[in-house]
Amino acid sequence: MTFSLTKIIATDGQITTDGNKICNYVNDYFSTIGSRMASGISVPTDADIHYKSLIRFNSQNLFRMPITHNEILTIINCLDSSKSSGAHNIPAKFIKLSANVIAPTLCDLYNYFITSEVFPDILKLAHVIPVHKSGPKEICNNYRPIFSSPFAKIFEKCFYNQLNNFFSSFQLLNKQQFEFRQNHNTSLAVSSICNPFVQCLDEGKIASSIFLDLAKPSIRLITQSYWAKWRDTE
Repeated sequence: MTFSLTKIIATDGQITTDGNKICNYVNDYFSTIGSRMASGISVPTDADIHYKSLIRFNSQNLFRMPITHNEILTIINCLDSSKSSGAHNIPAKFIKLSANVIAPTLCDLYNYFITSEVFPDILKLAHVIPVHKSGPKEICNNYRPIFSSPFAKIFEKCFYNQLNNFFSSFQLLNKQQFEFRQNHNTSLAVSSICNPFVQCLDEGKIASSIFLDLAKPSIRLITQSYWAKWRDTE
């Protein structure tokens, strides 16, 4: 179901109905939300997670295997042809039809992007579609951005494969991490909670748990100070 975004309430409370102003406001909101989130986070002076001690590999180990021609072909074949062609007006259908021709070039380019640690600005251009999540449709915070850029999507998937292989190979992810992992799902997450509960009850002990509902995980962060306060109440 689609609808036209005809009205937006700006942060200053002003209602905007002009199409160009709505586009500019939504674009500014999505492009600056990261920096605004970071500026509002207060980090305790004693916050030291010691994360570096958990990863003992240098940056060269992360991408020890370059992106391959076949990997890009597989990703291209999985593109949804019905999606938007993006800011460069190159439809996914055309990319799929020319996959065998452009895959070698994309392979060289993507590997260069990784080794040089530079992603070109021209590929950062995309059509951003605000998708309504919940709540009043006039509030920008109730939307999540979906960007359409086929070549950036292909690179994103390649990059994801590199990270996933690295973290899986060296078992860097916590065993209780069930989301965004292969062969993991919500059923396993529920099972990991229920089994200790059943064992605890069988032994005549009291079982309890705390559940946190992060309705908007993209803008809700739990700081170490929060957990420190929670531990003090145990």
